[in-house]
Amino acid sequence: MPPKASTELLSDHLWPTLRGIDRGEQPVTAAFAYFTYDHLNLQEGDVLIVDASAGNVKAGSVDAALLEELFEKGVIIRSRPGLHAKVVSCGTYVVVGSANSSFHSEHQLTEAALICSDIAVRVQVNSFLEQLQNPTASSLLSARDIARLRRIKPNSKKHGSRTKPMNFATTEPDWWWVSIGPLSERIRKREAGDIEHGEKQAAKHVDNPDAATACIRWGAGAPITKRIKVGDFVFRADSDPWGNSENTRVLSPARVLFIQRKDNWVRIHVEELDGYRASVRLAKAQGALKKLSRRTLTAKSARALQPDEVDVLKHLIEL
Repeated sequence: MPPKASTELLSDHLWPTLRGIDRGEQPVTAAFAYFTYDHLNLQEGDVLIVDASAGNVKAGSVDAALLEELFEKGVIIRSRPGLHAKVVSCGTYVVVGSANSSFHSEHQLTEAALICSDIAVRVQVNSFLEQLQNPTASSLLSARDIARLRRIKPNSKKHGSRTKPMNFATTEPDWWWVSIGPLSERIRKREAGDIEHGEKQAAKHVDNPDAATACIRWGAGAPITKRIKVGDFVFRADSDPWGNSENTRVLSPARVLFIQRKDNWVRIHVEELDGYRASVRLAKAQGALKKLSRRTLTAKSARALQPDEVDVLKHLIEL
């Protein structure tokens, strides 16, 4: 059934309400970070924007088989690297909230979203969705692109799989802050074979052949090495060889492509995302994050980021 007011906060009945909206004559446009279940019953001419990266497909955050099914129905599918928004424009309503389009979202998670028919809000939301569809912001997926994604074998259960509730977190990618520095020539020579092997494996998973790739080496005992996984994202605090924090730069966000694990070290291979500048000063990032009143991020920090920290950093460094 449709919302009772021009603006309403939805939680328990979020997806049933969206399914009950009169679509009207305009196509539905939806943007989700992760997509494993078609709650909206998308049709020919509708537009779906997701982060259809190889890492997300491998992590089970995006269902390539479902994308193929929708593509064959005539749904227009675009991929936006690093997309974290959950936004829908349907009929005379727009929706902005926390929910990805997954089975868990409706049956296991507590979601919240604002649904609104106010014309001023609709104009802003539709403008945002149009910006996401700009060729410089996202890529239109072809049958060949989707076939390539279908060849990727997910390394975990999909978010949309119809399983009974699990007692552990979902496999949605995490965001990390990691400190990096120059690798000594001694280590570089000693591990040259491992580095070459890792780079070859990572190259199999890149989304953009022109994107810069890099690797991060940590001691195997560091807590972050136990939790970071393929498909996660990282912000890297790159310090100078003398550890001078004034010269530390926060590099553009990157996606984890491949992880090598040895007894004494872990090497994380990443691909830098499009749409971001090369770096910003650490002090500028710290200043922007200060208002969140969280533990300060430094040139030596290594920890998971909260969603509001990710949003601040992405806004700070995006082009």
